[in-house]
Amino acid sequence: MEIEIQKKPPKEYKKDIQVKSTTDVVELEEIKEIRNAMQENMILIGLDRGNNIRTLKLMGLGTDRYIEINSKDILRTALISGSDRIIIVHNHPSNNLKASPEDLHFTNITRKFLEVFNIQLLDHIIVTENEHLSMLNEKLVNKEYKDKGIDIIDKTLIIEENIKLKNENEKLKIMEEQFMNKYESIIIIKPTLTEEETKDTINKYKENFEKFSNQPVKVEDLGKKKLAYEIQGNKEGSYAVFTFYGKPEDISETERQYRIDDNVMKFMTVKMDMEAEENPEAMEDEDDMEM
Repeated sequence: MEIEIQKKPPKEYKKDIQVKSTTDVVELEEIKEIRNAMQENMILIGLDRGNNIRTLKLMGLGTDRYIEINSKDILRTALISGSDRIIIVHNHPSNNLKASPEDLHFTNITRKFLEVFNIQLLDHIIVTENEHLSMLNEKLVNKEYKDKGIDIIDKTLIIEENIKLKNENEKLKIMEEQFMNKYESIIIIKPTLTEEETKDTINKYKENFEKFSNQPVKVEDLGKKKLAYEIQGNKEGSYAVFTFYGKPEDISETERQYRIDDNVMKFMTVKMDMEAEENPEAMEDEDDMEM
């Protein structure tokens, strides 16, 4: 059997260079070339997880005052090159190392875009003829940076995450229901209770079944019936039948509650099968019920 294995795209950068520091970046020949350029140039350095250079690409050429690059172009290049991390470098022909508001905005909106695709922006370095500035070291690559564009991305991510969680919960719910069995539980309630007290007792167990089954529960209030023999001095009792889904541990807890409930004289819970569903009256033999 042939297996198609997805491989990384070929490494575009021919030299084997590992980036360990900002100095390693600014000492690259390609970076030295833009240090004294008359216009702003922006270079993207794509790295693997070991910080080995996979690609080094000129992203754009600007004027002597600014350069305009779309964050989508940065993301596209990073994805196509199979880069796990990137470093952005651009020069300031004015020899002013201060990051402009545009630099700050571009850096942080790009960081957020890349983060969505699990690509890390390691740094944005500004170079002049003789100096350089790491925006990371200056704490300008900021996770707390706020901007309308970033807010939109955050809200979109939250919506997507909520949809994902909702879908996961639905899957878990389906899986849980697959492990649930169908049960029928019949109880005989003391006839001395008022009509309202009898209904309260029935509703209490109905709500309990709905809580652990997370599904509607079928309830049949059969009213008072004459007993085949006296139970706790009573010749009749109020019957109620519940049909629901649950796990064995749910049944154990329910029957524990039956035993300590003074209003329940007798009970029986059975796991439903085809025979029981076809012949529900088979449950009503009081001799089989537990007191």
